[in-house]
Amino acid sequence: ISTSLDLDGYSLAVGPTWQGEFSDDWAWQASAGITFNLFKWSARETETLSYSLNEAAPVEFNRWQDSNSGSDFRLGAYAKGELIHHITDDWFAKGYLQLEIADSIEIDVGESQYEFKPRGFALGLSIGHSF
Repeated sequence: ISTSLDLDGYSLAVGPTWQGEFSDDWAWQASAGITFNLFKWSARETETLSYSLNEAAPVEFNRWQDSNSGSDFRLGAYAKGELIHHITDDWFAKGYLQLEIADSIEIDVGESQYEFKPRGFALGLSIGHSF
């Protein structure tokens, strides 16, 4: 049995942001809210039945192939925290952690069913310049 699953996800996060300062050169931001998620997927499954007699090389007896594709919309939620360091008046460094969760997606292809649970986190670091 051979299976191929492709999934593309698009997300729009909407929610308030709070911010504050620890000192003149350190600041923080926090945000939380809902996400609107669109998932486009395609799946293919191939099953091959082979037989072998007297230790000979296997011979293909039959083959089945199924495929399916679709799009699913799911609501979700996110929370994000950022830490910002002002290196100079114009330059800053930023690090963040974002957690996100959305409802599961079930994908059927042939006689098989797969469940995708869109949850996870992202870490990021950046250096920026203010104009």
